[in-house]
Amino acid sequence: IYSGRIDNENDSESGYAMTFVSDNLTTIFGHRTGDYLKGYRWWTEHLHSRDQSIAKNWTQRMQARGRLVAHYRIRHKDGSYRWVRDEVLLIRDPEGRPAEFVGSLMDVTDSKTTEASLRESEARFRQLTEHIDDVFWLSTEDREKILYVSPKYEKIFGATCQSLYDNPGSWIDFVHPEDRYGVLRARMENTHSMGEKEYRICRPDGAVTWLRERVFPI
Repeated sequence: IYSGRIDNENDSESGYAMTFVSDNLTTIFGHRTGDYLKGYRWWTEHLHSRDQSIAKNWTQRMQARGRLVAHYRIRHKDGSYRWVRDEVLLIRDPEGRPAEFVGSLMDVTDSKTTEASLRESEARFRQLTEHIDDVFWLSTEDREKILYVSPKYEKIFGATCQSLYDNPGSWIDFVHPEDRYGVLRARMENTHSMGEKEYRICRPDGAVTWLRERVFPI
């Protein structure tokens, strides 16, 4: 937690003075309490180079909006960078002029690292599924929603992936009438277990294609 006083006579970025910084910031980021009290200049000197735009017009934006929330990286005492969530609220005097602000910094490094890992995993997953010759799909357990379907669906079924997202049950319309009952029955019997089924589909262009489908829960 931190707080500061706004100097209404100074319209520069450094037009405020820090008045309080809680000890837990020292525990999280390693710097002395007195370092944080140095204010704007110290803050910008410790911002990651890619996050410097956060500091631009910070004071003016806070005064205009009354509340700001931002995520950025601060250099730790040991030289590493920690992701923080910074939320600051403006306090006005009885005449409505900006007077003070109070804010909180939360270390969100772990969650940011997890998010980055998930994005990387998703990118690898898409790279794999988009380059295989099979149709790969993911759905909710009740199969009421398609979470992902690989682009190969469009080539094999002759329908857009978006059509399957919009109507998760539309694929059954392509199954050959003689195979449709068996396919639906197999789906119902293998709701919570692995299943494999061969059947025919009738493409919009009239071609009939044999498919082998494997379904398994995850």
